[in-house]
Amino acid sequence: MNVPRETVAAALLTLLQGTQIGGNPAFLTTGRRARVWSDVTPGDQPALFVIHPGERALQDQALGLTKWMLHFDILIYLRADASPTAVPDTAINAILDAIDAQMQSKPPAERQTLGGVVYHAWIEGDIFIDSGILDQQVAIMIPVHVLTGI
Repeated sequence: MNVPRETVAAALLTLLQGTQIGGNPAFLTTGRRARVWSDVTPGDQPALFVIHPGERALQDQALGLTKWMLHFDILIYLRADASPTAVPDTAINAILDAIDAQMQSKPPAERQTLGGVVYHAWIEGDIFIDSGILDQQVAIMIPVHVLTGI
């Protein structure tokens, strides 16, 4: 691994903290220590947490250097509008679009290197969405893969 895992996690959080919706910061609370939604007040939402649930070692050659694929989850909480005419998916879609845009490289169609820290970082896999049908508490989990290089 060419950079410490801590550096990678901090760089991913820093990138995500810059997420905006309509020119405003998308999140009121961010961090790397996840909390359950009941511990995040509605006034502290939308909230974003980055967790590191696992990783995978990749060995392409018998005597080659190990590559590391780090797995992160972006955990997002937000409160859905409780009015009977509101559509929770509107806020959910705005958050998902903003995260997707933030994870894209600048310039587009290049690798997302988290500011030169890793080889590439991207969203991949199933995204979990609890749209808050029962209690207006929305929870989203987005999987991110990070190839650190060698």
